[in-house]
Amino acid sequence: QLKTMHNMRLLCCDVLELCKHSTTFVGGTRTFQPHRLQTAMSLYSEKLSALILLVDGRINTLGHNKKLFAEIAHQSTDFHFPNIDVQVNTIRQLAQTIKQEQKDASNRQCSSGALTTDENGLDVPSLHNSSSLSDFSNDGKEPGYNLAAFRGGDAESSTSGSELGPAGFLEHSESVVLSPGDIYITRHSNLSEVHVAFHLVTEPSVSLSDIAARHPVMVGLRNCLHAASHHDIHTITIPLLMVHKMSPEMTINWCLKRAELVMKCVKGFMMESTSWGGGDARTTQFVVPEGLSEELFIELCEMLPRVFRVASTRNLTKK
Repeated sequence: QLKTMHNMRLLCCDVLELCKHSTTFVGGTRTFQPHRLQTAMSLYSEKLSALILLVDGRINTLGHNKKLFAEIAHQSTDFHFPNIDVQVNTIRQLAQTIKQEQKDASNRQCSSGALTTDENGLDVPSLHNSSSLSDFSNDGKEPGYNLAAFRGGDAESSTSGSELGPAGFLEHSESVVLSPGDIYITRHSNLSEVHVAFHLVTEPSVSLSDIAARHPVMVGLRNCLHAASHHDIHTITIPLLMVHKMSPEMTINWCLKRAELVMKCVKGFMMESTSWGGGDARTTQFVVPEGLSEELFIELCEMLPRVFRVASTRNLTKK
């Protein structure tokens, strides 16, 4: 049996704190923390850092998490990649193009009677196939900003235009709505500890009810891990409860059950993927929302070594 080493970490914080730059004032001069330089230096290395951000199905920067993320990205200039608005706009246009191509292909096949279609006129067999809507750049070393996405379902469409508002955010009526489990990727050089952001589409029911391992959002999580393992992403941050905020409905039992599901999903991918591990140990950071009780956090800490086998330490000191 092939064994691989991984670094596991459990954090309790706002996931967007990993994107913000911490500053201090020395002698009246604003100074950034040293890890910003470290993140910049590793931008074109084989040790990239990624973050999974839970979003709704609209491809814009207007939702709560998306807007806060865009505000952080706008705080400093990105000299390496297009800004967040351009990247999101490119993704939306690409999604529209592929949506139309799927419809055209489905209509041609339906006219020949080759496939069964659903009520939207889309071929049913294609709905659950993972497929990338674009490629990766820089010889596969870094995710392109217009990767959108590994499909977890079909998208609904409407027609409208788009324009940039005064704050720089995209203001438009959506032409494509992604389904739960779909992901699109943006890349950045001006964030604190993140090079790549996986925007994983979720739905409100995920935070209110139990989900299974084959739920589209869990399939989307596996697709994020799959992309990370193939493109030199050595550190990935995952929302352990698949939510960014706690609510009164989230009981201790619910949180423990959800955490175990996500941990086992990640462990299952680690065991199946031979490319994720290799010589260098990968780092997986599980993040739980702020406001979590200390009792629950301790139970999650105890669960981590139960799910993932912890390497035993050896005392090599001579007696």
